[in-house]
Amino acid sequence: MTKIKKETIRYSQCWEDTNIVLSALDVNSEDVVLSIGSGGCNSFSIISKNPAKLFIVDSNNAQIELINLKFCAIKTLNYNNLLEFLGVTKSTERLYIYKNIENNLPESTILFWTKNQDIINKGVIHSGKFEKYLNFFRKFILPLIQPTKNLNFILNCEDKNQQLNFYNSKWNNLRWKIIFKLFFGKRIMKKRGRSEVMFDYEENTSSGEIFFRRFEKGLKSGNIFKNEYLEYILKGNYFRNLPFYLNEENLNIIKENITDKNIKIIENNLFGFLEKMPNNSISKFNLSDIFEALSVEFSEKLFSEILRVAKNNARIIFWNNLVYRDIPENIKTNFILNKTLINKMNEKDKIFFYEKFYIYEINK
Repeated sequence: MTKIKKETIRYSQCWEDTNIVLSALDVNSEDVVLSIGSGGCNSFSIISKNPAKLFIVDSNNAQIELINLKFCAIKTLNYNNLLEFLGVTKSTERLYIYKNIENNLPESTILFWTKNQDIINKGVIHSGKFEKYLNFFRKFILPLIQPTKNLNFILNCEDKNQQLNFYNSKWNNLRWKIIFKLFFGKRIMKKRGRSEVMFDYEENTSSGEIFFRRFEKGLKSGNIFKNEYLEYILKGNYFRNLPFYLNEENLNIIKENITDKNIKIIENNLFGFLEKMPNNSISKFNLSDIFEALSVEFSEKLFSEILRVAKNNARIIFWNNLVYRDIPENIKTNFILNKTLINKMNEKDKIFFYEKFYIYEINK
């Protein structure tokens, strides 16, 4: 019988803007795509572009079982039951819904969720370490900083100038600055928020200040009313805006494009997966911020393996957060940075966590 590895769900949702991922990758029906799994949201969204093949890869067993569960739910549940099961809408029937899809799951996934039915009962999209961290901030920290009326106003204001004036005059006080920087500082985030491995190579001593500047940029962007990510952070769920893959029209396209042959969910680290792939076999790479947890030496080794596996003219996207990683000098001539497209994506990006976004095209 398969044994369950004792790993935790780090992210139950993806925290890179899906529309940026889709626009930057520009996937078509001839593409073979590699996508880092994480919470699965962006990988599921890529299916809407009908790639010839999609490999969803993650080294964390808990993430893989979360993806397997969400993927099965997407394939088998109707729209309202899916939102209910995942945790978008209220429900007391999630375990009952789970029993109806359980037989469609892999054995390892059934074993995992049999041990974690409390997570299903609460809604799996809220189950990640990072999502719990955001929930703690919303429930216990945010009320110390802002009254409910301020929160409602900034979320519901559609006028950008009015929103900016409100932020500067009502929201951005000394208490907001101090408490936010402490809560999102390295010490607390490492313990309660992000995976500890993401801090192994992080040398900044002022991550609280860095995240404050980025979060402030998000609040000043004028896009809050249509920003599902900020809505989730500040309200704890999706009410007005849904992630791309949970928009009903997009979801129907995703369902139509799913076959048993074109989607492969694989538990492996990225290098382990790539070394098993033939030369010139992948045309699009969604790599999230995978390099954040890797040394310079291993990142360089990984980029070389990506180059081997990539088709000519392949496109690669990834992010830097607190750790700088980029293409090593010895192969840099094979990676062409698409600055024009990067600038366009940065203007539209709803996510403010990251320092830098990269789009490279392979030239062999």
